[in-house]
Amino acid sequence: MQVGYLRVPLVFLLACYSGGHILRIMNRTSEIIAKMRDLLEELSSLQGTAPQKEQKSRSKSNASKSEADKYKGCMGGIIYLIDSDFFRTPQTAKAVSDELKKGGWHYSGELISMNLLSLTRKRMLTRLQDGNAKGWVYVVRK
Repeated sequence: MQVGYLRVPLVFLLACYSGGHILRIMNRTSEIIAKMRDLLEELSSLQGTAPQKEQKSRSKSNASKSEADKYKGCMGGIIYLIDSDFFRTPQTAKAVSDELKKGGWHYSGELISMNLLSLTRKRMLTRLQDGNAKGWVYVVRK
């Protein structure tokens, strides 16, 4: 053995397991290939008897979303308020924040305002200038 260099021959190792016990370690390529072919044949024969997992279709349509997915996040909380007729009368961002907190959604006023503006741009809500104060009120668009 030389100092500074460790020369290890390239050896293919395959441990064959049977019930968690190592049966033997093979170091010849021909043995490894033969064992791999045997294992592949065994797997293909078991494939027909193995239970099949159901595949879920992943469509991005809103119709396939569950109710829990529909009301996720700050935007989901505001959409929940729209669906529950909270915006039948004009509401300020502060009133929306308070109502969301009652339902367990705790978000900053800035985030709520951004989402209200986004829903206004999507034409789900209408934004009106509040006559008494400097601010906006939001009402459901009809």
